[in-house]
Amino acid sequence: MKPKSYISKTSQWDEFPNGRWGPSRSAAFSNHEWYDDHIKRQASLNMGDRKKHWGEEVKSLDNVVDVFRSFLNGKIKKFPFAEKPVSPETTLIVDVLNKMLDSNLLPINS
Repeated sequence: MKPKSYISKTSQWDEFPNGRWGPSRSAAFSNHEWYDDHIKRQASLNMGDRKKHWGEEVKSLDNVVDVFRSFLNGKIKKFPFAEKPVSPETTLIVDVLNKMLDSNLLPINS
């Protein structure tokens, strides 16, 4: 490592690199307005709608996997982990994602 080079590159930084010790209000931690809007949309579903979409209660991991599979395969349109329906390009890998679900791997960023 070249200390002078590092100092010259970092001397004008306004804060330390963000990570687990950075301030949560930093833009590096995402757009908080988007998150607030997402939470409001999820909250707009009343408890009856949530139960209709996602089941009465969670008794096992299988219940969670079933909700993921139902969303992935278009059986439910609302999903607690996504703000939009499954995108068309996801249908190209739906078989792989279903195999992941068979192994209890939850594809949250497909």
